[in-house]
Amino acid sequence: RCLRLGRSIISPMADSVRKVGSGEKLYDEVTLRFQSPQTLQEFEEYFRRLGIDAIFDRVGYSGGELMVNLQKLNQSTTDKTEAMWEGNLW
Repeated sequence: RCLRLGRSIISPMADSVRKVGSGEKLYDEVTLRFQSPQTLQEFEEYFRRLGIDAIFDRVGYSGGELMVNLQKLNQSTTDKTEAMWEGNLW
């Protein structure tokens, strides 16, 4: 049980380090539902005003709602992981 728990923690972290080592950026990916395209536009504008680097990818409609995949860049996590990859302690 402890081994499974340890692997569940370490495996995603190791994957992230490998991605950064190969030049990729780390991001969170979620699927959002919006009642209207106008609400989506307001949400995108809100992210822009906050300076959040995100990619919005429209998927389609489901149950009358607009489905959108969101990829939000984790710049600080990428930077910290990159520093560790280069041998810095932090």
